[in-house]
Amino acid sequence: MSESQNSIQLPVLDISQPLHPSSLSSLSQACKEWGFFHITGHGISQDLYSKLYSLSKHLFSLPSITKLKLGPSSSIKTYTPHFIASPFFESLRVSGPDFFTPAQTSADLLFDQPNSEFSEILQEYGSKMTEISKRILQIVLMSLGDGFERKYYESEFSDCNGYLRIINYSPPKKVEDEEVEGLGMHTDMSCVTIVYQDEIGGLQLWNANDQGSEAYIGGAEGCLRDSQLLGDLYYLAHMLISNNASDFILAKFDDLLY
Repeated sequence: MSESQNSIQLPVLDISQPLHPSSLSSLSQACKEWGFFHITGHGISQDLYSKLYSLSKHLFSLPSITKLKLGPSSSIKTYTPHFIASPFFESLRVSGPDFFTPAQTSADLLFDQPNSEFSEILQEYGSKMTEISKRILQIVLMSLGDGFERKYYESEFSDCNGYLRIINYSPPKKVEDEEVEGLGMHTDMSCVTIVYQDEIGGLQLWNANDQGSEAYIGGAEGCLRDSQLLGDLYYLAHMLISNNASDFILAKFDDLLY
């Protein structure tokens, strides 16, 4: 589905600015209708994104035999190869809150030379995403009214631990001018998912509350938040669409509720 065929405008939340009642109202509506919204003012620099993207491109360009040192048959199991979730999907998982140590463990197996830059960048990015996730949780609880933030944040969400997943979607080599599923329709298990797409994009939403309507979100404007908080908010099904233009990389942060 092209962006011109069916595109939606999601609310944009600037988390660096004071909150206004109108912002909370539109946010609450977005969570209940789509379960997604854009965020800006997150404080993550384009330079950090560029470094993460460059290192990710290098990582996924390594030979399959090298990446499988981290695969399902390895002791650390941080790499998901093609044909597990999708023929076009591969990913690397880095668990927090200490992102440096698992990233370095993976790097030591992947790279011939010591590479602390990879681990340092993932530690910086993971730490920032952890703080952003906490802020998003607080704001979403506030948008529900009735003192939800005071009632539930500390008791229900203070022990959340997140992880990063860097995902690469490869285009089909023999399909021209045709969109295919990079990853099929699914919901996430986390209470918060924050997604950063590269410039190619490809995330599609499917809203069963709107008679099965689909919508496309393109580009990499800020982050997206998959709202899976409490029963009143919507668990949104979504999918990733890949085409023959180029690989695209997606940085995903999941905050898990234990």
